[in-house]
Amino acid sequence: MYTSDIYIYIYIYVCVCVCVCVYIYIYRERERENVDPCTSYSLKQWISKTILLRLVKEIEAVDEALQRHGLADVRVGSVGLERMKKTAQILQVAQNIPTLVSLVPFLELTSNQEYLVTRIKG
Repeated sequence: MYTSDIYIYIYIYVCVCVCVCVYIYIYRERERENVDPCTSYSLKQWISKTILLRLVKEIEAVDEALQRHGLADVRVGSVGLERMKKTAQILQVAQNIPTLVSLVPFLELTSNQEYLVTRIKG
């Protein structure tokens, strides 16, 4: 993996964390009716367009790459987290699909991978 790739993924991870914190803050404030609902809707759209859309594209690219490398039975969201981690550690996969290693931390949010990927794509 290239050094610049690592910085990009760290940046994306930090952005996701910040966005989640801001979204939670706005949601709580909206419950107290101190924030205009349009503000939270705009934030939700921004998160969707800047982070989730890229994450969905990356998931689809990884799935296609796994299929090209003969791992058609391994798809993001259809196998367990442990199997996905083990697949990411295979030397051939790590060399040919380096983004899978960076994608795994996003999948660690829950053990129910199918639900998580469905929610991200939805």
